[in-house]
Amino acid sequence: MSEFQGYVTNITYRNAGNGFTVLVVESGKKTHSVVGILPLVEVGMEVLFEGEFVDNPQYGEQFKAGSFKEVQATDARGMK
Repeated sequence: MSEFQGYVTNITYRNAGNGFTVLVVESGKKTHSVVGILPLVEVGMEVLFEGEFVDNPQYGEQFKAGSFKEVQATDARGMK
């Protein structure tokens, strides 16, 4: 299991019925798609995800999150 941390910049998709969510997350200078059951994650949060990078045949590389926790803001961006 790997960890991945970053700022949520966009919610691409969310299923209100089961909480399945596709997020855009910035980590350093890179942007990644994060997928999983993430109904409580919102734009602007800094989040630590646990899971694994997978190669989706249709959408390319994604981080498939099994769990997450919000991280205390440590910089000006996170404190906004």
